[in-house]
Amino acid sequence: RVKYLFLTWLAVLVGSWVLYVQFSAYTELCRGHECKNAICDKYRKGIIDGSACSSLCDKDTLYLSRCLSTLADNQVYTGSWGDHDGIIRCKLGEVVHLELGEEPEPRRETPVFDKPTRGTSVEKFREMVFNHLKSKLGEQANLASLVSQILTVADGNKDGRVSLPEARSAWALLQMDE
Repeated sequence: RVKYLFLTWLAVLVGSWVLYVQFSAYTELCRGHECKNAICDKYRKGIIDGSACSSLCDKDTLYLSRCLSTLADNQVYTGSWGDHDGIIRCKLGEVVHLELGEEPEPRRETPVFDKPTRGTSVEKFREMVFNHLKSKLGEQANLASLVSQILTVADGNKDGRVSLPEARSAWALLQMDE
């Protein structure tokens, strides 16, 4: 009888520990509210823009669903936007574990949305995109057509011009290897 009581106690202890480890790791990995807040903060400050930004931040028609993150600072979620499903990514600062008495280090953010700079014309941006694609893809016959398509997609609000936040968002996306 004591043996069964001990084994039951041991199973509950081990089960509780496994659940705790799984839950604590998940909460550090999956921080969807922080991801949404980071994106919407940049959107409201005019740093980024695009058709998905207003749907996520203003209209609440873009939803973050299942967490696919494997790193705490690189958030990845499945998402739905009307009848479209896709992947939503955002880069967050690392989760910091502090001991009592430690001072937090100042947060260093990599400047992802720093180009193009204020005062850059659409033609200059077109040239930036063309040169970037040329360096990545080499000399291609349809490069000018591809650049035009990218500028059309970059015009998130479909007003016929690419604003600075839209250009910065498109440029940041072009820097990704995916």
